[in-house]
Amino acid sequence: LMWAAHWNDLDTVQALLRAGANPKLKSTFEDSALYEACLNGNAEIAEALLRAGADANASRGEGETALMTAARSGNAATVKALLAHGAAANAREQWRQETALMWAAAENHAEVVKALIAAGADVNAKSVVWDWPKLKLRSGDLGVVLPAGGFTALLHAARQGSLESARLLVDAGADLSYREPQGYTPLLIAILNGQYELAAMLVEKGAKVDDGALWLTVEARDMDKSDKRPAPTDYGKVKSLDMMKILLDHGAPVDGGLSQRLPQRAIMEGGGPAVGSALYRAARSTDLAAMRLLLEHGADPKYATANHSTVLMSAAGQNFNKETGTGGEQNDAIEAIRMLIARRVDVNAANDLGQTAMHFAAQKGSEKVIEFLAENGARLDPKDKRGKTPLDIATGVGIGGNSEGVPEVEAMETLKKLLAAQGKGEHGAR
Repeated sequence: LMWAAHWNDLDTVQALLRAGANPKLKSTFEDSALYEACLNGNAEIAEALLRAGADANASRGEGETALMTAARSGNAATVKALLAHGAAANAREQWRQETALMWAAAENHAEVVKALIAAGADVNAKSVVWDWPKLKLRSGDLGVVLPAGGFTALLHAARQGSLESARLLVDAGADLSYREPQGYTPLLIAILNGQYELAAMLVEKGAKVDDGALWLTVEARDMDKSDKRPAPTDYGKVKSLDMMKILLDHGAPVDGGLSQRLPQRAIMEGGGPAVGSALYRAARSTDLAAMRLLLEHGADPKYATANHSTVLMSAAGQNFNKETGTGGEQNDAIEAIRMLIARRVDVNAANDLGQTAMHFAAQKGSEKVIEFLAENGARLDPKDKRGKTPLDIATGVGIGGNSEGVPEVEAMETLKKLLAAQGKGEHGAR
């Protein structure tokens, strides 16, 4: 009987049932004929088995019910047949405590989602929360544990870009403001995965836009240049810049950062820099298009973080990391800095550690940026709180944080040349 169901052979299934085959029998792996029918999305065979006495709530070893299997396969008629024969719409499998609705939403089976909602499926049910240790960080094994799980059907839909399913869930009362254990809302999950068309729908449906959505959109545009954190692909008709405009038009604070520090962001960055504003984040990756858009909408070019790090420092190479490739090319950095200087930023501003944009350009080894900053009035020899000048940093002293302290020869030579032109020695003395 199982093989007949497996091969979608309705005639043989019916013949076997008439001959007395038991529709409830399971294999060693706890599969059944009904499971095979649901896996194939064959509503006729499923209906024949159910009428012959197959258990609509039968499950496999880890609690995967026939309804879950059918929901994942996506045949709405099969799902409706199971529900009509008493399948529990809110049953959970045993591993992650997920429901059929979650599985259907993740696969964007909108008709199945609609049928499950009509049958009383809980649109705000959550999967179990697990604590998975993050054993390997760039900064060493810090014993960091991140919670995982706690997903609703809407979060599954948001991550996968299941637009129609997400719309059905929201219309049925799915919570737009729910945060999974790491702090992500459905809107933030959609943005993080490049699902901007779905994110735009959530905004239109009333999702909050003041909790870091703009900042995360900027970050998602260019997380870094390595394979560790590739930027997501823009799916659908709404692209990332469009998403930024939508958020700004709906009241997203142009100078807002994240309303709370999301643990995953810090883990991925080995501790991570101060989050800063959206413009500060765009400057970090010298995302010129994002910077222009933000400045056009009134972003503060003189914004500084809590430790007084500026947008200019971010553009010059602050938080640059060779391993992950954060930070843009020199020509883009110069254009970003040009935008900021045109808006009268202080090229000699120092953060709480005494570091200036020139220090960060030296750390990154950006000789062209060093020259451009100098041409626009940046001092060549400011000392940070450790007494180190940009030349010290370029020589390989290291600026701390993510820097490896590797000598940057071209930056060193450029600084020496410029210092000499000003009649100064290598440490600024005349």
